Amino acid sequence: MKLTRNSLLTVALLLVAAIALAIYTLGIPNGNDTGGKLAAGSRQMPSSEFEQICRPEELSPSMMRIGSWSVPSDSIKQVSWRVADGAMMDVEVVFALEAVEQISRETSSRIGKSLALSIDGVVVSEPIVNEAISAHQMQFRLPTTDDSTEKLVWGIAPACAEN
Repeated sequence: MKLTRNSLLTVALLLVAAIALAIYTLGIPNGNDTGGKLAAGSRQMPSSEFEQICRPEELSPSMMRIGSWSVPSDSIKQVSWRVADGAMMDVEVVFALEAVEQISRETSSRIGKSLALSIDGVVVSEPIVNEAISAHQMQFRLPTTDDSTEKLVWGIAPACAEN
C-alpha cells in the first residue's frame, strides 16, 4: 500500500484530533492553574462528594438574588457541588460573614412563605422559609438536565484567579 502526502496529512490530523479529545475528556491540565478546584470547561460533572468550583476569567459572573436582595459577587466566597441523585445536583454556597445579616433579614421577613433564589433571573429554588437563616452557607438542589444549569452555577462561583 502506497501512502500519499494527502493520506499522511489525514492520518496526522486524525491523530491530533484524537489527542485533543483525550485531553478534553480526561481533564488533563492545560496550564491554567485553578488551585485544585474544578473550572468551567473541564466538563466534569460533580461527584457524590462536594467539590469546590471556580469561574474562569472568560466566563462572565452571574447575578444571584435571594428574595429581593441582589447578592454582590464579592459576598460569595465559595461554591461547591455534588451529584445528588442522578438528574439532580446539590449546590453549596458559602457567603462572606458580612452577608449573613442580609440573609437573615431576607429570610426572617419570609417565615411561612416562599423565598425565591434566582441566578441570572432563573428561579433555581423557592423553598418555604421555616425560620430565619443566620448561617454563612446555603444549600439548594438543581436539575442537571442541560449545560445551562451548570453554567448558572459556574457563573456564581468566585473567579479562579481570586482563590
